Amino acid sequence: MINTFTSEIAALRKELQEQAKRSQKELQDQAERSQKELQDAVKRSQAEQQAADERLQKLSAEHSANLRAAQTDLKSQIESQTRDLTARMEQRDDALSQELRQLAAKIEEKKVARDELAQLLQDLALRLAKS
Repeated sequence: MINTFTSEIAALRKELQEQAKRSQKELQDQAERSQKELQDAVKRSQAEQQAADERLQKLSAEHSANLRAAQTDLKSQIESQTRDLTARMEQRDDALSQELRQLAAKIEEKKVARDELAQLLQDLALRLAKS
């Protein structure tokens, strides 16, 4: 009977550990995907900036006033997009961090519940052994 309880406790412990590993892996994968998306967005923004600079260099001097206005507009758009993307990614990172903290709290709750169950099972085993 004690062996059954012990094996059940071990199985529960193993299941909780596996669940924690899977959850941690999922969150890590999400964070990596978010980081990759941010890097890709930055690369796109940099590529857009570089393309804009190359176009400006090819234009003639007579259009320099228009070029300055266009360059200012493009830079503002790129900066705005970069700020927006950065803000969205920070929000996503914050949300993922919150999810991770919540998951850690749930795991801790499960660990406490598992420990309490183990203690109850040990107490029950002692009572059974005494009777």
